[in-house]
Amino acid sequence: MAPAVTPHRGGERGTASPPARARRPRRPAVRTASLLLALAATAGTALAPQPAAGGTHPGPNGPTGPTVVSLTFDDGSEDHYLHVLPSLREHGMTGTFYVNSGRVGAPGYLTAAQLRALAAEGHEIGGHTADHARLTELDEAERGHQICDDRAALLDLGLPVRNFAHPFGADSPEVRRQVARCGYNSARDIGGIVSPGSCSGCRHAEPVPPPDRYGVRTPDSADERTTLATLQEYVLQAERNGGGWVPIVFHHVCDACSESLVITPETFDAFLDWLRPRAAAGTTVATVDGVIGGPLRPVPATASASGAELAGARRTD
Repeated sequence: MAPAVTPHRGGERGTASPPARARRPRRPAVRTASLLLALAATAGTALAPQPAAGGTHPGPNGPTGPTVVSLTFDDGSEDHYLHVLPSLREHGMTGTFYVNSGRVGAPGYLTAAQLRALAAEGHEIGGHTADHARLTELDEAERGHQICDDRAALLDLGLPVRNFAHPFGADSPEVRRQVARCGYNSARDIGGIVSPGSCSGCRHAEPVPPPDRYGVRTPDSADERTTLATLQEYVLQAERNGGGWVPIVFHHVCDACSESLVITPETFDAFLDWLRPRAAAGTTVATVDGVIGGPLRPVPATASASGAELAGARRTD
């Protein structure tokens, strides 16, 4: 189980392109699909939480193999479109954006059209509950609404949502089972990988496939204390210890934000500047779906119709 983490803090608008970036010409994109498909193929087709056998973690020192980094962004805030998308585009990288369907189109959050624009550029959209709910505090019926109806709402927007992230990193065996029942192929947690000041005895990376795909471990969330050196060390410690998967959790990427879970665009850009050339040594970047794989499964018939209502509440496009 991941250690306790700091909770997240946190009308339809147009779809004008995010601000242009003129720092330097764009270089060719980092291509990772063939590597990741080969890694993910070992995950099999089992969808219930269970330990993985074999794979890339044969011994007590952790994974052995290439290092794969996933850039994940929680909560669907508009700075993901304004600041993150241009940087990812410039560096030829793709990310996974975990979205709360009940916030789509609300002030300060991504619109449905912006989410579709992200998906059209190869970025992954994932589920994060309807209302950013702490799932461990809910009964089964409300968990079903938050998880299943959230996914139904995002699917109704035309988004191929396959993977989930636990808000606040709060989960339990019951929550993980319900995420699986709602048709998700994985669920990302928060914590469980060595981070500054926490989890010193933990692994340096998540194996591929992960031992529990509904409790995927990460370093601690990036926040105002996170430096470029910290982000680099998350990657370097995996490389030094046999490789594996490093999902990195971001929330806000903006200047002069009032949030605590924030890094500046300058730090984010500098990290991608540093990360991109590491592809030559075998460290690559991929979405969560690129690592986990798996089909686009339907939401069970038991999910309520309120999923479509959530999506339609703010849709004007």
